[in-house]
Amino acid sequence: MSNLLLELNYTDIANKQRSIVNLFPPFRGRVDTVKNNGGVRMVGYSKDLWKFTVASGTEQGKSYTIRVFFADVENAIRTGAEQRGNWTKDGQHLNLNKIGHWVIVHAELLLSCTCPASQFWGPNYQRTKDRAELDHDEIRPPKIRNPHEYGINCKHVQVIFDVLPFYNGTMATQLKKYYKDFIINLEQVGE
Repeated sequence: MSNLLLELNYTDIANKQRSIVNLFPPFRGRVDTVKNNGGVRMVGYSKDLWKFTVASGTEQGKSYTIRVFFADVENAIRTGAEQRGNWTKDGQHLNLNKIGHWVIVHAELLLSCTCPASQFWGPNYQRTKDRAELDHDEIRPPKIRNPHEYGINCKHVQVIFDVLPFYNGTMATQLKKYYKDFIINLEQVGE
């Protein structure tokens, strides 16, 4: 895991990813192919780390592992608690589903994918450079395959990004399990 200061959240990464079509115009179609080959399966999670498998877009039966680490979750919960829309109607408690979504979108993220494209087309390098690579820090730029360093995600990580906001219920469960005391303290201060 990178020991540098973290800087990118979901929105930052999504914005950096927009340029990928400059390198690879059919990128969205390839992402759709991956979805149609088996899509996403969450295969495990711990306090701040989620693990998924995503099917290959080209090889039937093959899949890759994507890991998403949510960094500084307490700060994301705290900033979410400042938004009155993230509280229950009576204003007494944080709405865990809304806070779960807030954390997914606003927590700083570290990502990794085991596919070869992450290594050779530049995503590992881009994420390392932007302090968002989880497992495979890469200092060699993709001079041949992606000299302009477009994008930050391979198509497998992009599939995860497309569905990640829909996992707010899963995040709410995680928050209740691992951050219950922190949330109770915020609720008491907010009263």
